[in-house]
Amino acid sequence: MEDRFHYEAAKLENDARQKRLANRKVLEDQPVIDSEERPFNEYGLGQTSRSQLRDTEDTGGMKASNAKPTTARRERPNRISESEKGRSMQIGLEVILGPLLNKKKPPKRRNDGSTQLGPSKRSREKKGITLRSFLAPDLFEDARANSLLPGIPACSSKDKAKALLELIANVPTKNQKEAVSDKRKVLEATRKFTKSAQSDGKGGWKIKGLDTSLYHHQLLGAGFMRDRENSTHAPFGGLMCDFMGFGKTIQALANIVDGQPCEPNDPLRTTLIVVPSHLMQHWKSQILKHCDMDAMGKVLVYCAHSRMETLDLIKDIQYFSVVQSLPRCIKPEALEDEDTIREWWSEAYEKNTGPLHLIKFLRIILDEGHVIKNRAAQTSIAVRALTGKFKWILSGTPIHNHINEFYPHFDFLGVPQLGDFGEFIKQYSKASADDEAEQRLVNLLRSLMIKRTHQSKLFSLPVIKLPDLDEEVVVVNFCEAERAIYERIVDWFLKNMNDLAEVEDSKLTQSRCFLTMVLVLRMFCSHILNTQKIVKRLLSGPFTQELRNISNNESTVSQDTSNKIIAWLLAMKKDTGLRPPKQSPPEDAGLVEKIQGDPVKLIGQFRQFMCELHEQGNWVERLERTSCAACGLQPVNTVITDCMHLYCEECYYLISDENPATEGRLCAKCNSNIKEAAQCCFSDDMALDNLSSSQIIASTSKKQTRENKRKSKIISRSTLKKIVSPRTEDSDEPEGEDEDTDWIEASNGDMPGAKLSKILEIIRTWIVDDSGVKIVVFTQFLDFVQILVASLRREDIPCVCLTGKMRSEYREASMNKFSEDSSIRVMIASLKAGGIGLDMTAAHKCILVDLWWNEAIQDQAFCRLWRIGQNKPVMCIKMIVEDTIDDYLLQLQLNKTAEINNTMGSEVLENRATVKTLLEMFGATVEENENGTFSVTRNRK
Repeated sequence: MEDRFHYEAAKLENDARQKRLANRKVLEDQPVIDSEERPFNEYGLGQTSRSQLRDTEDTGGMKASNAKPTTARRERPNRISESEKGRSMQIGLEVILGPLLNKKKPPKRRNDGSTQLGPSKRSREKKGITLRSFLAPDLFEDARANSLLPGIPACSSKDKAKALLELIANVPTKNQKEAVSDKRKVLEATRKFTKSAQSDGKGGWKIKGLDTSLYHHQLLGAGFMRDRENSTHAPFGGLMCDFMGFGKTIQALANIVDGQPCEPNDPLRTTLIVVPSHLMQHWKSQILKHCDMDAMGKVLVYCAHSRMETLDLIKDIQYFSVVQSLPRCIKPEALEDEDTIREWWSEAYEKNTGPLHLIKFLRIILDEGHVIKNRAAQTSIAVRALTGKFKWILSGTPIHNHINEFYPHFDFLGVPQLGDFGEFIKQYSKASADDEAEQRLVNLLRSLMIKRTHQSKLFSLPVIKLPDLDEEVVVVNFCEAERAIYERIVDWFLKNMNDLAEVEDSKLTQSRCFLTMVLVLRMFCSHILNTQKIVKRLLSGPFTQELRNISNNESTVSQDTSNKIIAWLLAMKKDTGLRPPKQSPPEDAGLVEKIQGDPVKLIGQFRQFMCELHEQGNWVERLERTSCAACGLQPVNTVITDCMHLYCEECYYLISDENPATEGRLCAKCNSNIKEAAQCCFSDDMALDNLSSSQIIASTSKKQTRENKRKSKIISRSTLKKIVSPRTEDSDEPEGEDEDTDWIEASNGDMPGAKLSKILEIIRTWIVDDSGVKIVVFTQFLDFVQILVASLRREDIPCVCLTGKMRSEYREASMNKFSEDSSIRVMIASLKAGGIGLDMTAAHKCILVDLWWNEAIQDQAFCRLWRIGQNKPVMCIKMIVEDTIDDYLLQLQLNKTAEINNTMGSEVLENRATVKTLLEMFGATVEENENGTFSVTRNRK
């Protein structure tokens, strides 16, 4: 078997070599053609009009012509064939028909870990790619190990053979054998390009068409991409999954410039690059920085939900977005018969499909490819329905939670004999006793994926040598006032969980209540005013007197901080002693429009919709609807839409908004136009599943008066009292007294907090120690961004922001200002907007305000600073509050508890053992009742 494998590998390599030689010969014989002789049509895609795309025959060409083709014009259209169109249609049709045909649902993750990412005993001993490699590596441990090793020696010769011999001579003797093997691999990689790569005399490799030299590992990566595209076996592409900061972009560009078609009349000349909107400027700058534009030609760059343009700096192209180019996969409610649905979809596809799904591209590159992991989402469907000769996925974290997330990737790439999702589960996800399914998946990944991390070695040395990376966990303590409020919130939630044990659908409502508690506590640990809705509710009862008693206790540790917090809370509660509203900062001009829908109406509609799902027994959808439609987690500052989906506030702002004046945003889940959305306070978040019919008020007015808004808030507050507060406590204040006051604006950054005070102290110290220091502060909560901005202004420390609430052009301006303006010391970035795909090497100090469940998300943020281009040691600080939810999160990360660490979305609710484990972390005794609900007793210290 092993000999057979080596034979097949050698055969494939020889086939690819023959293809490269043929390409070189064609290029040598090809006359030089001016790119201006190949103008784009109205769609920017060759000489084919939209009507021609629909009317031409399936032969792949136009009607026969007696005229001899010239090299100046392309006569064949770059359009999809009938079979390719059928495949594109089928992707959407499978999703539409799924509920009707009652297809098998993917299996839940079982306790035996059959669909988890851990390795089996057999795969543990295998070298190369294993399933464990997709769990987050220990970034800091790898960095410390690499810091003890030298970098790969440079070589001065421009003769590649001599350059590599020079390199090997400088490698320690004990590693010579391994180094010689890597030398052969690098030498072979130089020959995989149409024109062989040459040494630049500085330790790098020059590729024709690139102005920037490649590192050794980048040469190997680009060579792997050329091999896949020259292969005689599908798929003709693959996954580029190098760790963040290794240069996936430049490797893809090297593949593009070398992979131009050899025949001058070949219609497939366009590379489509599909990227999230916040990475548009990154790709544009990388192309202009690294590429010879004459060699690059016209590259069609699709920036999600933005404009499409060429980078010849002369002509712009009009376009249809990828998502809008495919008809929505939402069937009319009246259609129930399968044949009728098929007929409707065929007609809708023919009538409404845009040009991007009618054209065959030379190459499609999907950056941050994990965005298509939800196979039923419209974005995933639309991207997979694109047609291209070569397809690539770029992602440092291709999957986050399940092996099942590979299915959309394989479907996009065109893996042969993949079948539908059910077949994928049988072949690759359901591990048998001898691990055949896992081994099949590992073997497939070995052939079509390349993945290097900081653990990887080349010439027995680190693949890339970066400055030192260090971390520090800074532990702070609550003052007595913060501790008292924190403990009261925990008590209230746990009592509420016990009360919910007797309600209908109690297991689900208990779990939702628990997840809300975890979210509230995490927000509270960042700053008390992150949870001002809850705190206002707390201060409407007898708890106010408890805080006054703390303020009068002169022996209390950190008395000054407690006194200041209590003074602010009592002043804001009575709306006394408050400063006038501060002037809007200049950055506010870059914020997107505010959400102004009717919350009471939408909550009522959502409740009715959830009741219908309950009556239909549609438990899976009912569960999914209570998580964020974009990120899948418990919504932060919940936004509810008229299509009955919930979002985190920032996730909602990051949704496409191409033409809000007419159609509005497109829902990330169902692709419906969102005509109305409203923001819910915490009381609404917790009451969405529990509102009684008497509390549902349907408002038909689009514009509520101030009095109507106040009444709506009073209803929400009374709902919170029933759902969260102990039933024995009565308010001693009129309802709605201070609901309209924004305490964050009122305090103007003057209210201290355990983390806030320490962060300001750290920033001040760094600035004093290094006059040129630049600092990035990452947080998950937009309210804390506002709090920290106000606090830094009080300290006269210039800063900029980067959040999902900012328009893309303002986010870009903030990045440029932070990088180029030496007076700007601090950038405050949300993890969702600033943690992925951006280059922040201008900074070398980083503070993570709040831990994330999935460590890979944190590492992505840190690697915005620690990457190629960074020339200073990087320090990352993680802030935690002792004896709080922060402590528990840190322990989970240290213990690598994958079942909890990977997700805190709806799927955690499917595993009751996970919820019980988390409850016990709060020092509670948890007993499971006969009906499957929990009774929780908190053990006091």
